[in-house]
Amino acid sequence: MSLPDRRTLIAGAVVVLVASSLAVAAGSDRLRTEMSAFEATGPAAFHYRVAADGAGFDAPDDAVAERARLAWLAAWLAETEMCPKGYRIAERRVSERHANAFGTVWDVDYDGACLAGE
Repeated sequence: MSLPDRRTLIAGAVVVLVASSLAVAAGSDRLRTEMSAFEATGPAAFHYRVAADGAGFDAPDDAVAERARLAWLAAWLAETEMCPKGYRIAERRVSERHANAFGTVWDVDYDGACLAGE
């Protein structure tokens, strides 16, 4: 039995990496649509809500989790073709949804507006 050459190994590794990246992206998008909601509240305004829990990585006061929440918001804005010139968050609120034996679940709400063209 002969061993595969270097090009075959590299090509195989690239295929695995691309497939893995696509699976992660698809999983992340599914999670985004299950854990968050986006609504246009006017032609240039929106409301965005995302669930957060203290048991996982996404506590409402965690900086890494906040970056992930804002990345999800950017995905919602791109999907709805809102705010092509950017946006600003007018208000951010955290409210407790419920607590149980596994911890507390919060809603993190954002009200925002699209930036006008310069």
